[in-house]
Amino acid sequence: LAGLFGLLYLVPGLSIAWLLLHWGGRARRDYQAHQDARLEQVSELVASMRAVRAMAWEDVFLRRIREAREGELEANQAYTVSLGFAMANMHTMVWFMALASLFLYVEKHSGVEPRHLWVVFQIMASLQSCLQLVASSLRKAINLPSSAARVEAFLRQPERPAAVLRTPALRMGAPAVQIC
Repeated sequence: LAGLFGLLYLVPGLSIAWLLLHWGGRARRDYQAHQDARLEQVSELVASMRAVRAMAWEDVFLRRIREAREGELEANQAYTVSLGFAMANMHTMVWFMALASLFLYVEKHSGVEPRHLWVVFQIMASLQSCLQLVASSLRKAINLPSSAARVEAFLRQPERPAAVLRTPALRMGAPAVQIC
């Protein structure tokens, strides 16, 4: 019965944690989208640097990159705040469950042995560690699809043509690489 009293807080506590982690996951996906947009803009800028300078589009590209970066930072802050709230909720949930269970045990049996305290707090510390591992792995799980897409895009790029770069003659003072 004492454990059941402590578990009564588990359902709303886990519901709140799930909502906070869901909000954090959405914020992390937004972060990835803004980061991809910023990287795309920077790549486009670098690839067409001469045309951008000739047409005086530096300010346009700078504005687009800055907007993407600001969106990236806002999404990262929302992720961090939601994760902080979720971790605080999980921390209090674990210890509230332990204290509520012990309180009811003391009320029912008019005292508690030290070994019971030790066992309950060890179980709660294990639960807290597991919840922290789940929360810390959230970022990696959300980053995985975007990272895999970047690797796939890189691997789809054509190989460098053999005629573009060639090894120069082995003579003193020759450059390390010659461009044809």
